[in-house]
Amino acid sequence: MAFKLDSIFNSKTLSQANDSYKVQYIERSKIIPNEHNKEIYSTDKTLLLSYGIEDKGLLEPLIVKKDDEGTYTLLSGHRRLAAIEIICKRNPDKASDFEVLPCIIRNDDDDEEILIDANFYNRDRKSTRLNSSHSQQSR
Repeated sequence: MAFKLDSIFNSKTLSQANDSYKVQYIERSKIIPNEHNKEIYSTDKTLLLSYGIEDKGLLEPLIVKKDDEGTYTLLSGHRRLAAIEIICKRNPDKASDFEVLPCIIRNDDDDEEILIDANFYNRDRKSTRLNSSHSQQSR
C-alpha cells in the first residue's frame, strides 16, 4: 500500500494547524509571566532588546496559554515582554503601541516542555549568530 500525503495533510489537519498557530492580539495587561521561566533561564539583556523592539517592533509573537481567569500564561517570549515593559516605562508615549501584543495561543498540556524548547531554541539561535559575527570580524 502506497503512502499518500493527503492522508496526513487533509482539510481537517490543515484546519487544526491553522488554528494552532494563528496569531491573535491580546491585551498586554492580561499576559502573566510564567514563574517557572525564572527557575530555568534568566531574563537578562532585556535593556538592549528593548531598543531593538522599540526600533523595529515586535517581530515574533509571544506564545501563551489561556487561563481560567481570562488571563494568559506566557510560555515563550519572557525577555520580549520584559523589554516591552521597559519601553513603556522609559517612553510612556510608546505604551499605546504595545497595549495589545501578537500571540499564539497554545493548548498543549506540557507547558514546561514548550518553555524549555523555546528557551533552548532561542539561545541556540543567538549563539549561532554570535559565532558567525565573531568569525566574520576575525577575517
